[in-house]
Amino acid sequence: MYLQLPTELVKAIPVLDRLLAHGYEAVFVGGAVRDTILGLQVSDVDIATSATPHQVMGVFERVVPTGLQHGTVTVLYKQSSYEVTTYRTEGTYVDSRRPASVQFVNRLEDDLSRRDFTMNAMALTNEGEVLDPFFGYQHLLAKKLYAVGDPAQRFEEDALRMLRAIRFIACYELQPAPSVWRAITEHGSAIRLIAMERVQVELDKLLQAQKPDRAVGWLLASRLLLHVKEPLFPDINLPKANATEDLSALALLHCVDMRWAALLIIMQRTKEQTLASFRALRFAKKRAQEISAIVEVHELVMDHKKRSPQHVSQKTWVTIVISMGQAAIANWLQIAQLLQQNNQLILEKKEIKQYNEWFHAMPIYHMKQLDVNGNQLMAHFAKRPGAWINNLLYYLLQAVVCHEITNEYNELLRYAEMWRKEVDVSEQPIRYIQKQSE
Repeated sequence: MYLQLPTELVKAIPVLDRLLAHGYEAVFVGGAVRDTILGLQVSDVDIATSATPHQVMGVFERVVPTGLQHGTVTVLYKQSSYEVTTYRTEGTYVDSRRPASVQFVNRLEDDLSRRDFTMNAMALTNEGEVLDPFFGYQHLLAKKLYAVGDPAQRFEEDALRMLRAIRFIACYELQPAPSVWRAITEHGSAIRLIAMERVQVELDKLLQAQKPDRAVGWLLASRLLLHVKEPLFPDINLPKANATEDLSALALLHCVDMRWAALLIIMQRTKEQTLASFRALRFAKKRAQEISAIVEVHELVMDHKKRSPQHVSQKTWVTIVISMGQAAIANWLQIAQLLQQNNQLILEKKEIKQYNEWFHAMPIYHMKQLDVNGNQLMAHFAKRPGAWINNLLYYLLQAVVCHEITNEYNELLRYAEMWRKEVDVSEQPIRYIQKQSE
């Protein structure tokens, strides 16, 4: 069977042709072959060859020896780079990640036999012929995910392949072969050997699937997250696979961090639980804080709503906006609207609409936007620095955003005087010397 090669592979044909001209075999392998068959955009173009790394370096003028011990040389051709890897077999995996040894071989089928799933164990020639010794093409057409050989052995070699299986099931809308699903459920505990950083990367890819609800459904049904080195969400009542209507709103969010926030809100996680999960997954601190801030907004809104049957008052809402920041509020409003439309929030549509109107009607969002600053207030009151400055600025900000006063210097000072009469500012006065401008 022959396929029409996409542009990305056509551009790399001269690399194959050069190897073929020197008497070596050379084919396209990996995800590029799978995505070509499915008619998807090809990203990475990988090439496998019977030539050894040193022979490859002898054929091309511009090369980078990126992984000689594993048989990989990066060939630079025109403005592109291609990883060219020698056919190989692998020894025993000692750490559920890397093989203890690599042996170069001459047969393509031997190389393909070490790969994880049949849909990733196909090759394409420079003429577009599909080489498929493990029936990956038929499995793709049947929408089935099969392992190459014994799935339990494939997962024992690298336990992260179980998470990759979930991602492939979601991304390509496949059903796992019974042997694959049985191996995942029976050998899931092996994933405890995988570093949490690797788990994080795979979960991010999984959440970026075109149908993240399907991905999360299969992931939770697999219970793999209970077996990772630092178990995640052990107290969650996990939904069953293929019953993920409650997660359908995730697909409407196009940023993976927003999908994380929405998922955690659906799971009713608190800010502290969210941060704990992100620490376990080794999230970057800034990223963890930004996502958890969205979760905290939801937590604050729901906490106020529990204390009052009515919706949150404007003053309370403004307080939440000021404390959480413009970005977190805007992101939460977007998520809340989607979840409410899918009947996943106890908030009413009119409540979220009111919060949105109040938010967009705010003239300013933080203290730095006030037309008066701390130094000016200290000079005005002839008082030393102290906590009173921040308290007064917050008081003024709240008054401005609630439209009680305008954000004008004299109006702010007048309102500050009213605040001073109500609050005991006990700091001793000091003299301020204002420098004249030259």
